[in-house]
Amino acid sequence: GAVQPQCRQIDRITVKGSIQPMGIYTFDINVDQVPEPSPNTDPTTPAEAESNSFVDYEDEFSEHPDIVQLRKGVTGEFLAEFRKGFK
Repeated sequence: GAVQPQCRQIDRITVKGSIQPMGIYTFDINVDQVPEPSPNTDPTTPAEAESNSFVDYEDEFSEHPDIVQLRKGVTGEFLAEFRKGFK
């Protein structure tokens, strides 16, 4: 999928009862990009009316405006450099 190359392996573990190690991954976001709630938001408005999460996306991780916004600042260069150091 489109999200796998954007994830960052941060550890490798072996689960009790298994001999096969598995990777632990994270999907980085930039918390500075989380928007402040609008003071004009009507608390009675259903979430479906205000959210982009109820739209069908072909590739949600590259098209969903909220996800795209949260990923600003997480560059391919950062991910590549981290992967070099993780090996």
